[in-house]
Amino acid sequence: MQFLRHVQRTRVLAHVVDASGTSGRDPGADLLAVREEVSRWDPSLLERPQLVVASKRDAVAGADPLPRLRAAAGDLGLRVLAVSALSGEGVPALKRRLAALVAATRSEPVVEARP
Repeated sequence: MQFLRHVQRTRVLAHVVDASGTSGRDPGADLLAVREEVSRWDPSLLERPQLVVASKRDAVAGADPLPRLRAAAGDLGLRVLAVSALSGEGVPALKRRLAALVAATRSEPVVEARP
């Protein structure tokens, strides 16, 4: 949990989730697990702007887990951006979205609630 200390200085949270399907994991469950860890550290962090980054989209094999991830994120009111670091697909859109979210928060001070 100590690794979450640095998160308090951020203005935006980007939850990066493996959405390739190759790991056998449920990306929706992974998203919920990460948010639970953040909440246990400092619940107020989840009030900051967030988005979900569906990574490894170049490696999708078998049933595509992206619809399940989109459903889980949608239930939380979060937007999902699909990306591939390997091919670069979705990376420009991710950069633009993150820049817009950060710019929108510039007038708000970052409050570090936990020592």
